[in-house]
Amino acid sequence: MKSQILFPGLFCVLVLTLAWPAMAQPGTNDYLTSGRAKFQAGNLEGALADLEKAVELKPDDAFTRMACGIAMVQKGDLAGALTNFDKAIELKPDLTEAYTLRGKLKLRQGDFTGALADYDKAIELDPSSWQSYYARGVLKWRKADLNGALADYNKVIGLTPNCEPAFLGRGEIKRLQNDPEGALADFRKASELQPGDADAFIGTGSVKQGKGDLDGALADFNQAIKLKPNSADAYKDRGVTRARRGEMAEALADENKAIELSPNFASAYFMRSGVKQVGGDLNGALADAEKAVALDPNNQNYQAARDAIQTQLQNK
Repeated sequence: MKSQILFPGLFCVLVLTLAWPAMAQPGTNDYLTSGRAKFQAGNLEGALADLEKAVELKPDDAFTRMACGIAMVQKGDLAGALTNFDKAIELKPDLTEAYTLRGKLKLRQGDFTGALADYDKAIELDPSSWQSYYARGVLKWRKADLNGALADYNKVIGLTPNCEPAFLGRGEIKRLQNDPEGALADFRKASELQPGDADAFIGTGSVKQGKGDLDGALADFNQAIKLKPNSADAYKDRGVTRARRGEMAEALADENKAIELSPNFASAYFMRSGVKQVGGDLNGALADAEKAVALDPNNQNYQAARDAIQTQLQNK
């Protein structure tokens, strides 16, 4: 499960809703207001046009720069967004939200060191900013610093006890740390806070699968797919459960679907490789294992699986 997928929309909506300033210069506030409304309605082209006009009218306002940067991120103009976030921080060095947003952008660009520095600065400026702790927790999770991520998610929940994404993230950390009961409790709390969230069912299904409750896991993955039919994670994990139940044809179909939905999903190729290997399709299994390694070259499990299949083919 990818808990960080909840991250982008959460911060965009939050900042555009809560950190929207009142502008003194005539006309600027109108463009900001209309830009926000268009952004929230999903009209990114119109929102960006209005926000760029607001920047043109008042280029030295940090909040205007920050708002324009958010819209640029959503449009995929990461270089333009970074320029605006940099300028916002230059104009107002104590603007916590700008550091958090810039950190998020740097994380997306693979600059983990820069992202961590921005999150740390945001927390230094405002130790009560649960958004900054949440963002840093996502980063630490990505870096496999599970204890650090857990500490940040704990802090988020302490600051805002009804933050559903934090329970999802903490549940995943606890699952990875072999705390199945703690993970189940967090995933169930997430489901209570946001009924109908497919990720919560993926989480409980993963825990049940690890505990050997394959019927319970299958039921949860089925529910996740019902709620979110385009979830590659749900299909991939259901495929694993079906394989463990001996339902190899169904498992193969699920892994195929996961790859169809997410063509660069290394874990799905790895799982499909295993299914094909069990079914005797060693050439297909090798092709999938090699694809998994190509997508994630540092994963030793993928490398070991590829090498084992190559050996098996050589010994035929």
